[in-house]
Amino acid sequence: LNRPPLTFAMPTQHHHVQGCPRALRFLMIALVARLPSRAAGDSHAAEDEGALGDADCPCINPWAAPEVLGAVLDESGNCLRTLSGDACFPTDYGTTCAAWDELYNNPRCSGDGSADGDCSLEWCYVDRATCTRRPRATGLASFNATGLALSYTTCGNLDWYNVDDLERIIKRDLRRISFPGDSGSGFTLLTMDDGTKRGSVVDFTREALDKLGVASPTVVSVSADSKRRFPLSSFTACVHDVALNRTDLCIGNFWSTPSRRVLTPFTSELYQDLFYLVSFAEDGTSVGELIGRAFEPFTYGAWLGIAGLTVAVSVAIYAVEAKEEDGEFEGMPPHRGVISSAYLAMSSLLGGGSIYRLRSVAAKVIDISLGVFILVVVASYTAQLASSLVKSASRARIDSIDAGVQARVKFCALAAIRETLVASTQQSLDDLYVPVENAKDALELMDKGECTLAILSANNIEAAHRGVHTPENPSAHCNKVRVGEPVLSISNAMPVRGELAQAMSWLLAQRVYLGAYTLAEARA
Repeated sequence: LNRPPLTFAMPTQHHHVQGCPRALRFLMIALVARLPSRAAGDSHAAEDEGALGDADCPCINPWAAPEVLGAVLDESGNCLRTLSGDACFPTDYGTTCAAWDELYNNPRCSGDGSADGDCSLEWCYVDRATCTRRPRATGLASFNATGLALSYTTCGNLDWYNVDDLERIIKRDLRRISFPGDSGSGFTLLTMDDGTKRGSVVDFTREALDKLGVASPTVVSVSADSKRRFPLSSFTACVHDVALNRTDLCIGNFWSTPSRRVLTPFTSELYQDLFYLVSFAEDGTSVGELIGRAFEPFTYGAWLGIAGLTVAVSVAIYAVEAKEEDGEFEGMPPHRGVISSAYLAMSSLLGGGSIYRLRSVAAKVIDISLGVFILVVVASYTAQLASSLVKSASRARIDSIDAGVQARVKFCALAAIRETLVASTQQSLDDLYVPVENAKDALELMDKGECTLAILSANNIEAAHRGVHTPENPSAHCNKVRVGEPVLSISNAMPVRGELAQAMSWLLAQRVYLGAYTLAEARA
């Protein structure tokens, strides 16, 4: 994007008269130098105010000074000669707003499709000392003259190609960078074993700065104050540090939500994240899974406790009843009596009522206690099983935020996207939204039954299926799938200090356009 020197070819109507008498040349210098500078407020401004630039950055006649004009005026006295000597310009060149590049056949504007986008834009020379804009510090490099600059903005055009100032700002002002915690995608931002940061976004940014020749900035840790203020998001904490001028740039895949943009500016967009509802997969159920579901209402510890208490009651019943004539265990040796009593007790538990035939009063009292215990166990089991079946049924039906709200199920989602999600869906999720710090926490809470659904980005879902969050069991979250259409779309960018926002946006947007981020993502 660096522009070549401004060397132009004059139209054929400008003829050179070699050998012009020296006296005539001095006369032309004197006449041109006495032409008034075309600044705001001059009598010429009444003719065409727009052609003279804005009042806070007026166009000037750079050739008004005899010492400048004497250095560039051609021997013919008709035009301004470039240092290379291969082109000459009229003596009013650059003094008003005009598309000078297009008018005077700049080689860049040849019409072969390779021209910069500013060929047809108007510009004029301005005085850097009086212009309140940021003029381009080039423009007279092709002439034997220095100290002036040109401006597109004073003529009503954006100076898209003023890259010199943008590069200079980055090299001068980018001194500190920070990193949040690792991203949930598993490839955009990672901390290596040696403490260094890698990932597609990190590598992409580092390459962009290296190509620009930026010295390695100092890495500043996210402050403890910001972490305390935003305990559920190290990313938002890093944004807060930029706002406090504790760092210049946070590198990572930051969702540029409205609440974060209130704190500090962001760079141009790197890519878009699409968010989906995540539900448990409803695949075919095997016989083993059906048997397993029968034991889901209680934990393994609870089942062991129930079995142990039942066996203990059966031993007590045997100890009392064995002394009775014509009793349940008459004539049985002790070991057979205990086993028989345990069998009867377990059968009573599974059948929902006692099947003992007891004679002693004490044994009957114990049997009644066993019956009450069985009643409590059966009631609790039935309630838990019904709840589990309802949850399973609700999972199959919910494929949108609206359906989830109507079913009154809970959503696990990152705290950082809550405000954006509520604003986008126009749904009140106050008591249904379970904020978490990262995708791993959301998936774990689903497994614990604290959330029926999660709301995660496509990258986070893919990372879960790759086992990024559960390296010890890579298939742990393969029972979860995204459902329905995207519920939210958020752009990824990086928080940056205001003075660097335009320059860093230009740098990153240029690299994204050239495909550098796509390559970094493929390598990661």
